[in-house]
Amino acid sequence: MRSLALSIIQLILLVIVAHAMLSWLLAAGMRSDAIIRVHQTLHLALEPLFRPLRRVIPPFGMFDLTPIAAIFILVIIRSLIIRLA
Repeated sequence: MRSLALSIIQLILLVIVAHAMLSWLLAAGMRSDAIIRVHQTLHLALEPLFRPLRRVIPPFGMFDLTPIAAIFILVIIRSLIIRLA
C-alpha cells in the first residue's frame, strides 16, 4: 500500500513537471499539434488537483504558481508517508 501511494505521488510529480515543460515550449512558440494535444491532456488530468489551489493562491502576474504549490504539498505528503510507515 505504501509503495503504491509513493508510486502514484511520483507519477503525479512527473506529470506536473511534464505539463510545465510543455507550457514553456508553447510559450516559446513551439506549437506542433502533438505538443498541444499532450499539453491539453495533461492539463485536463491535473485540473482537479490545481483547481482548489487556484482558489487559494492568486495569480502572480502571468505566472501560475499552483504547480509549485502542488509539488510542495505532494513532497510533504510523500515525506509523511515515508516517516509514518
